[in-house]
Amino acid sequence: MGSAKMRQTLYDSLTGLPKLDFLKSSITDFILQSSDNQFAGVDRYALVYLDIDNFKYINETFGFKASNEVIK
Repeated sequence: MGSAKMRQTLYDSLTGLPKLDFLKSSITDFILQSSDNQFAGVDRYALVYLDIDNFKYINETFGFKASNEVIK
């Protein structure tokens, strides 16, 4: 698989952020590898989850272009 196709598979095209499956895998890998690096002994991690209430309203009122900018 070419690098552009691989990137498209792993990352969201709008935000450039990892897609859910890749994110889960990356988090799991980080936690498993943390005992082998400078994070040894650290058992606290944080993950931030953002949700935009009434996003449909933004989309319908201002259009897709504006809603995409909100997401980015």
